[in-house]
Amino acid sequence: MSHEAMTLWSLIGIHAFWVAAPLLPAILIYTLFPSTTVAVSGPLAALTVRSTGAFAAYLIVFAATYPLANRAEETIGAFQKPYWTITAKIGLADENNKAVKSDALVDTLVVQTKPEPFYTVDNYVHLLVPEGQGLPYLVFRIPNFGRRGFDLKGEHITVDEYNKTITVRDPIIISRQSQADLATAQ
Repeated sequence: MSHEAMTLWSLIGIHAFWVAAPLLPAILIYTLFPSTTVAVSGPLAALTVRSTGAFAAYLIVFAATYPLANRAEETIGAFQKPYWTITAKIGLADENNKAVKSDALVDTLVVQTKPEPFYTVDNYVHLLVPEGQGLPYLVFRIPNFGRRGFDLKGEHITVDEYNKTITVRDPIIISRQSQADLATAQ
């Protein structure tokens, strides 16, 4: 069975379970205590609900389990990809911090991670990072030009847990370094 089919059936199963599971307490309450009144009233999805009996028990369990079912969808969706895709724009600057446009330099970009799955297209670098012990610290290096370290934690990124994507909102600027700094860094 393909990943997509397994994910689809898992989502259907979770939603079916979420709808069916509250039936157990409702049936149990109705069977054991047919004359006891269970009541619920209050707002539910911008509607005022007033219910008694087994249906009230069903509504209580249904509403209480909603956060669990909602989070399960993200978890199931994350099974589709065993890695994170990180996309960031690369910018270049000279010794005076003036912008430099050079596709040839960006094409020589080296990103250091363990393992090292990445590719560059049109001044963007795309990293495929396997699941592990959190997100790695990245080092972007262009031979004979410069390097820049980058931490994937912070406010400068957007994380989509379901699709396992991280987008860096601002370009990662790699500044040209002096020959002495380049020799020391490499």
